[in-house]
Amino acid sequence: MAFTTQIARSGLVEPSNTRVVKLKLGKSIDADRVGTLIEQPIGDYMSTYSEIEWDIQTESAAEIELLANDSRQVYRAYIAFGFGSLRTSISEALRTQTPDGNPNLLLGDVSIQCGPVEGGALNEEPVHVGWMSVGFGGQGYLWPWQPADLLARVKADPHLAIVEKICRSMFPLRDVARPSRKWFGGTDPSPNRKELGEYWPFTTDWPNDWAWAIRES
Repeated sequence: MAFTTQIARSGLVEPSNTRVVKLKLGKSIDADRVGTLIEQPIGDYMSTYSEIEWDIQTESAAEIELLANDSRQVYRAYIAFGFGSLRTSISEALRTQTPDGNPNLLLGDVSIQCGPVEGGALNEEPVHVGWMSVGFGGQGYLWPWQPADLLARVKADPHLAIVEKICRSMFPLRDVARPSRKWFGGTDPSPNRKELGEYWPFTTDWPNDWAWAIRES
């Protein structure tokens, strides 16, 4: 929970009492690649999804405060600061508009997740790219920007730079200078990087370190 506290105090999050904490305890985060959603097929073409059974699930500020001193191993985690928790100046800097000036992309919530992080195109099998994420969610469309436009604004924001520093200082990755093809299922992403150009969804050629990325659903 020390990581969550530092993120909350970084200037990223507006002061708010709204916070949801869900924890699954026991194993290490990378013990397996099982996510927090359980798929239940309905017939041949449809499925429903439900969450795993969490060991801890609370919105109580007092209970969350006590978790700061809990030394039990965390296997999966979801921590949400609530919609509207993203600092207003950041939300406005990352807001796209249509040519007539109407808001087109509104990012408002902040969350931290521990568990398998996946990437890939919507029509492709997802690829495992990490174990932890700090996310900013909302509604709308990236248009008229390209991914490179949004990522450039993310990199330029001083508060988000602090978040990046916190991530790297508290959870440093070993051998980050050495490319690891495991992120792309054993394939070299360089040709894809060149082909996609400004549509490349990462701030680095090799996402084998903390990196900013865009996910649409």
